[in-house]
Amino acid sequence: GKLRAASGLRRKRFDTSICLQPNAANAIVPLWALIQKRYSVYPHFCGITFKLASGLNTQNLRHTLNKSIVETYIRLLNQSIGIHIRQDSTKLELYTSSEAEIKVDEFLKKMNIQNIRLIGIAPAARNKLKELTPTTFSRIADTIQERLNCRVILTGGVGDRDVIDKVKSQMKTVPIDSCGEFNLEELSALLKKLSLFISVDSGPVYMAVAAGIPIINIAGPCAMSERPLGDRYAVVQESLECVPCSYTFATANKCTRIPPTRDCITSVSAEEVITAADTLLKRNI
Repeated sequence: GKLRAASGLRRKRFDTSICLQPNAANAIVPLWALIQKRYSVYPHFCGITFKLASGLNTQNLRHTLNKSIVETYIRLLNQSIGIHIRQDSTKLELYTSSEAEIKVDEFLKKMNIQNIRLIGIAPAARNKLKELTPTTFSRIADTIQERLNCRVILTGGVGDRDVIDKVKSQMKTVPIDSCGEFNLEELSALLKKLSLFISVDSGPVYMAVAAGIPIINIAGPCAMSERPLGDRYAVVQESLECVPCSYTFATANKCTRIPPTRDCITSVSAEEVITAADTLLKRNI
C-alpha cells in the first residue's frame, strides 16, 4: 500500500506535500515519492514512531490545545506555501446542490412541515463513548415538542436505525424520522432548514456550524478548545477531573476510569440541554 501510494505520487511529480493528518506513514510516503518540500502538523499527542518519522519532514508545525485545529491548519498553509490566509478566516462553509435542496423540500412537503420551526437531533454516534442514552434523547425531544413549540426531526444514516428506533419508542410525542433518507450532501441541505441542531460531538455538528445553524454540542469527553464552533452555539459538558480525555489527534474510544462509567455523558440531563435550546432559540428568533 505505502509503496504503491508513493509510486503514484512520484509519477505526478509533486514538489510540495502538506499533511493535515499526521502519522508515520504520512511522513514516510512523501519522502519515498521524492517530494522535496514536506510539511506536517505535529500533534500534541504522538508516539515514538511518529516522533522519529517526523524528522523526515521539511517542517513540522506544532498544534497546541488552546488553538482551534482550523487555526493550526491555516498557520501550516501560510508557512508552507505562503497563501496568506488570515487567522480570522476560520469560518466553516457548506455548499449544497440544487438537487439536494429539491429532495429536502419534497420530503418536508410530504411531511407537511414546510412552515414550522424544526429542531434537528442526531442521537447516534459512531464513537460509542460519546453516545448519550436514548432515554435522555427521548426526554429532550419530547420537551422540545411540548414546551418550545417546535417539531423535532431525528437525523442519522442507515446504520443508526436501531438508536433512532430506541429514541422513538421511549417518546410520548411523535417526531419526524429522517433516518436513512439523506446522504451527506442532502443532509447539508436539510441542516439549512433547521432553527437548531442538537447532537453529541460528531461530524454533522460541524456541518451545521458551517451551514450557519445554531448548535448544541453535547461534548462529553472532547477537548472543545480545538473545535471550530462558530458564533451561535452552546456546549453542554460536565466538569469532571478526567474531562477532556479525547482530542483531535488522540481520540478516546472507551472510558479510562476504573471502573469505566462514562460519567461525562451519562450525567448529562435532558433539562441542561433544554435550557440551552431555549436560550439559543430566543436569541435567534
